[in-house]
Amino acid sequence: MKKRILSFLLVCLMIVSLLPMYVIGDDNEWASVSGYAISDTIAAVGSKGEYAWTRYLKYDNMLTSGNAGKQSSISVLKVSVVGSGALMFDYNVFSDESNIYGGPNSLLVSVGQEIDFSVSYSDFTGKRCYGLTGWQSEALGIEASEGQITDIYFAFKNNGTTDNTADCALLKDIRFSNGKVSITALSSDPGGGSVTGGGEYFAGLQATLEATPAAGYKFFGWQENNKLIGTDTTYSL
Repeated sequence: MKKRILSFLLVCLMIVSLLPMYVIGDDNEWASVSGYAISDTIAAVGSKGEYAWTRYLKYDNMLTSGNAGKQSSISVLKVSVVGSGALMFDYNVFSDESNIYGGPNSLLVSVGQEIDFSVSYSDFTGKRCYGLTGWQSEALGIEASEGQITDIYFAFKNNGTTDNTADCALLKDIRFSNGKVSITALSSDPGGGSVTGGGEYFAGLQATLEATPAAGYKFFGWQENNKLIGTDTTYSL
C-alpha cells in the first residue's frame, strides 16, 4: 500500500431556529448569562443559584464559574442545543491538584444530566477536569432527533479543600455545529489492503482511520494531495 487519498466534502451547515432565552428569576430558576453573546446555532446559555456563571471581564465569548473561594459550593452552567451535532468549547481550570481531601476542585461536564453538589467523583460518568489545565479544546457528539433539545451541563465543584480563592473554571468559544464532513479514505491498491473509518462525521468531532495491509504488503503511509501526512497505520483527524 503505497499511498492513500484523503478528501473532504463539506456539507452546508444547517441553521436551527432560536428558542427563547431563559427568563431571569430567583436562584432556583435558570437565567441567561448577562452580556454573553451566543451563536445562532445554540438555543440558550444559562446559569442559576447563588454562584452563577458570569461573563468574564470584557470578553464576550468567555465565562467564569461564580464560586471561587466559596467552600462546599457548586457553580452550574447549562447550554441547550437543538438536534444532532458537535458541541465545541475551550476550557481552563485552576485547582489545587495536590489537595486530595474530598478530591481536588473540579470542572464537571455532563450531557443530559444536571449536576449538583452531591455528585460523587467516583460515580461520575461525564468529563472531569482539575489541576492547572491551561486552555484545552473539547468536542462532544450530540445525538438527538430533529428539533429535540439537549442540555449540556458544566459545573465547577468547590470542595473547600483549599484556601486558594483563585480556584475556578473558565469557558470560551462555545459553539455548536450540525454540519457534516464526508471523509473518503482509499487504498492505492485495493488488493494490497483496506482502510476503515471513512464516512460522515459532524464537523468538529474526531475521526480515526485505520489501514490494514494484506499478506505480502507493507503499509507505506497516509497521503493527502500527494503529500505524506503520517506513517502509522492509524490516523486521527
